[in-house]
Amino acid sequence: MNRGSIFHFFDGVKNGSFFGEAYKRPDADQLMRERVLAAIRFGSEGHRAGGLWKRCLSTTVNALMYSGCAVLLPRLAQPVDKDHWMTANNKECPVCHAGLVPGLQDWHLKCPACRYESAALEPVINSDPAHEMIDEQAREDGLRALRVSNFTTLLERIKSERSSGRLLEVGCAHGWFLELAQQSFEVVGIEPDKAVVEAVSHKGLPVRQGYFPQALDAHERFDVIVFNDVIEHIPDITQVIEQCHRHLNDGGLLVLNLPSSDGVFYRLSKLLARLSLRNPFERLWQKGLPSPHVHYFNRRNLEQLITRHDFVTMTDGKLPTLSLDGLHARISYTGDLGRFSRAFIYTCVALSLPILNRLPGDIFYSISQKKAG
Repeated sequence: MNRGSIFHFFDGVKNGSFFGEAYKRPDADQLMRERVLAAIRFGSEGHRAGGLWKRCLSTTVNALMYSGCAVLLPRLAQPVDKDHWMTANNKECPVCHAGLVPGLQDWHLKCPACRYESAALEPVINSDPAHEMIDEQAREDGLRALRVSNFTTLLERIKSERSSGRLLEVGCAHGWFLELAQQSFEVVGIEPDKAVVEAVSHKGLPVRQGYFPQALDAHERFDVIVFNDVIEHIPDITQVIEQCHRHLNDGGLLVLNLPSSDGVFYRLSKLLARLSLRNPFERLWQKGLPSPHVHYFNRRNLEQLITRHDFVTMTDGKLPTLSLDGLHARISYTGDLGRFSRAFIYTCVALSLPILNRLPGDIFYSISQKKAG
């Protein structure tokens, strides 16, 4: 690979065209395979040439494929029978109603029309073995700084549309968002995980153990309903959005904070899965965790979905995926990596954060308003 093609490759990654244009072509799979193989060849040439900058760059690129995915996971959330699962879900995309087709793994499905993606993975939220495989304290330490920073940004966006009222957070986890929101709103949280509810009970937050909407009274209404990294875990998303519409006052806000299928890490994980390197792809779907992802959206198909349910998008944007604060604990919380591997990944991410912040984000938010009447 010559110098010109090297810079063309990284310019493409930087501005998104490396991925975006390839996805629009009919020979997308072959094109993406050729490009990622070119990147791998570039890394190999860097090692053979002995150039320090090439070795560092190629090593960092390879490590980022792994660091964005953090760790390899145990197979606790087993795939269900796909034929049964597809029949139960009418083989239809919940966004555009096109037929879903097989994806990159047995449990993975995709919509060829709107690019929605789905997974036939079963949650095991209150399973003791599931919790035994995760160091919950390390997980909390690893996520706190990034989540609180993102929640602060998101709350400011919410307050620019509505500054007070009743706010419900579905899947409130450790209560970090509720702690921030209670300064401006009357807050209520719902959390299905008994262990997490017990851990946050000492904070005095009004959190109900259970599922949405079953944990609510039939006539309860809110001015804001928030899903922080939750909506992608709920199988029947159409019913959930309908229930949000029912439990919101007219003009109320639906706030969704979720992973993006347009994100650089997710797209790279799909490239690697096509090359039979499936672990990063499984990690981003959280296969093996108590509550795996069952949906992947981008801004366009998510807006299409909520518009069909009488919501109007007010604003959206991206949120950071990684931060140095808490990163080491985040890498370590399943305990699958050795000390050297954790240090290596941490160093690579630290060196690459300025570049990562300019690439397509893996987390985005959408704030939409319920239509009156």
